[in-house]
Amino acid sequence: MTTESPALLINRERFHLAYRAAGRLHQVLIARSRGPAAGRLGAVGAWTVVDLATAAFLNRSPRFGLGPRLFLDVIDTAYWSRHDDNVELATMPAIPLSIEAGVRLGALGLAAPAANLAATWAVRRVRGRPTPVAAFRFQIMGVALGAGISAYRANHRKVALRRHEQNLEAQIGAAHLAGQHDVAMGADTVVDLLSRTTPLLAEADTSMASSRMLADWRQSLAARTSLRATYLGVALVRWQRLHNEAHHLLASDVTLDLAPGQGAIILSAQQSSALDAALDELSLHGSVAASVMDMAAAHQPNQPIQLDVGGHLVTIPADPMPGLVPFDIGPIGFLASSLYFVDNLAPGECEPNPWAVAPTVAAGPLLAMWAHRQVTRRGPQSHPQVLAAALAHAMIHSVTSTGTMASTRNAAGVQRFPFLGGVNMLSVMVPAYWPDLDRRQRVLVLGGLVSIVGVGLVLFPEPLQWTHVAAELLWPLAALVSMFSIGTQHDADSRTFADELDRSAADRLEAAFLEGRSFVLGLVSGARYRARQQLNSVGLGLDPRTRIEVTRRLDEVDERLAALQ
Repeated sequence: MTTESPALLINRERFHLAYRAAGRLHQVLIARSRGPAAGRLGAVGAWTVVDLATAAFLNRSPRFGLGPRLFLDVIDTAYWSRHDDNVELATMPAIPLSIEAGVRLGALGLAAPAANLAATWAVRRVRGRPTPVAAFRFQIMGVALGAGISAYRANHRKVALRRHEQNLEAQIGAAHLAGQHDVAMGADTVVDLLSRTTPLLAEADTSMASSRMLADWRQSLAARTSLRATYLGVALVRWQRLHNEAHHLLASDVTLDLAPGQGAIILSAQQSSALDAALDELSLHGSVAASVMDMAAAHQPNQPIQLDVGGHLVTIPADPMPGLVPFDIGPIGFLASSLYFVDNLAPGECEPNPWAVAPTVAAGPLLAMWAHRQVTRRGPQSHPQVLAAALAHAMIHSVTSTGTMASTRNAAGVQRFPFLGGVNMLSVMVPAYWPDLDRRQRVLVLGGLVSIVGVGLVLFPEPLQWTHVAAELLWPLAALVSMFSIGTQHDADSRTFADELDRSAADRLEAAFLEGRSFVLGLVSGARYRARQQLNSVGLGLDPRTRIEVTRRLDEVDERLAALQ
């Protein structure tokens, strides 16, 4: 079963009313075009009351209500398809339930369009009319859309959780270092005191013990190998300390100066090791500027990171992490647009010249692959470019399909507008990408949408019936209204989820800080303990004045350690 999407379900009454209103208006148009309309208009009014009552239920109750809602949809679809040849229009009011069934049930949600198909087939068979199965394709697409939205949310939460864990690993490493540095100054004084004290002990291996202690201390604080994800800035500082400790000449020292705002890029443990190896290969000395060459790509999972280090190109290879594959509406939108464009070629539809629209149909899958690469490499920063390509794709189709269409009306006499195939696709993409656009880009997108519709209307080969235009425009408008409300709720849900993760991480960060303190204190306490052992083993062999002085210094070490603790 697919994970439910609160963002969609919270606003389900909105897209229920939006799609129902579009369908009812088309029913009004059909009623007016077929002679005496009183009976049909009365039926539209009655079903509109049912729509409003259902929306009130959806607004007040979180329950699915599949049984009664499906029962109403089955009657609705069968009623409006019993006389009309345009069965497709009769199926439209059931789209909202199809979408929610996809959200809640995944592939099992196909039971909803299957029930509608079975009832419609039974009614039309009694009247001797065929039932085109293709007329139910939009209900099936609704189930797919709902399942896709639910999968998008589930993937988004999984990615957010994995990225949070990776970021938390880096924060834990930083907190551990912060804990070490919190006592570093005091511990340094203890180390210095021990370093001056242990040579007074007349043991052959005393200087070696002191050297080991100092080496352990400096390595642990400056060059401890990272076993978890870390920040780029921390990794560079750690390599710098390791490099400088390994050389005794000041001229060989390196100071890495990372560009501001780039230190928080997260590296996995493997990427951190790869960075160390790459820097070791370079002949660096003095002050060296370092910068990330593509910040957008560096923040994306599964992508290599390129650095400019003193004029040298350093590439940190990708470290694939399961569960961090981005899921984006853009590639799906291009595939859906091709399906819309092919649908226009079906008999009884707009029937544009196949050779004229073939390039845009074929371009859909290619653009989907391109968009997937862009989103994978650059994340949300790629959205303006992906949306610009979608606008161009829809505009080209608007010109080629409308300019060559052979059929302007459906079986019910309502004008059909093939350019709306691209607009329907954009109605899903624009709300999802809107937060990632600046003001200028938003104006350009709105201008592009208006231009696509305008070009299609200008090229339409017969006088326009504006009521038909308004009715057809209600479908993309319904998608826009529904998706914008879903996007708003999705953002709120994401912020709530992020806050929950942050609260759960607070204890782990505090524990890492305390662990860093304890690590330093434990290291120095161990060195103090060894010095005490050495004093006990050679105590009587020392000059009394030396023994008194060593004892006094070790007592002072005890006092300082007690203060640090």
